[in-house]
Amino acid sequence: MANIVEILKEAQQEVWNNGRVDLIVKYYTEDYVAHTPEGDLMGINNVRDRVLLFHKGFSDWHEKLLDCFTSGNKLVFRHLNTGTHLDTIFGIPATGKKVSVTEIGIVYFKNGKIAEHWAMFDYYGMLVQLGAKISL
Repeated sequence: MANIVEILKEAQQEVWNNGRVDLIVKYYTEDYVAHTPEGDLMGINNVRDRVLLFHKGFSDWHEKLLDCFTSGNKLVFRHLNTGTHLDTIFGIPATGKKVSVTEIGIVYFKNGKIAEHWAMFDYYGMLVQLGAKISL
C-alpha cells in the first residue's frame, strides 16, 4: 500500500490539478468530511463540487505541495494554489487575474484514503488578489 504522502500527492495531481472527478472515490472515503472556514462539507459529492467550482473559476487551477509532515495516519501540509480567474467564482466575475493562494491543512487517513481534512485556505488573500472590496 502506498504511504499517505504518496496518496495525497496522487489525489492532488489527479483530482485537483487534472480535474479528474471520476477518481475521487479512489482517494476519498464515502463519508469524507472537510472542516473549512465556511463550515463542514460532508461526503465525496462535496469534493466533486469543490473541484468543479475551482476548475470553472480558474481554468488552469494548480496545487503544489510545499511542505508535508506525517504522524501515524495524519498528515500536515502546506500548498501553494495558483490559477487564472476566467469565470465567476464566489460571486466575482472573471477578472483575468492570476492568483497565488496558500492553504495549510491536516488530513486524516482511514484504510488508505483521505477521510477527514481540516483546511485553512487563504480566501481573504484570494479575494484581495481578485480585486474584491473588503473592509475589516
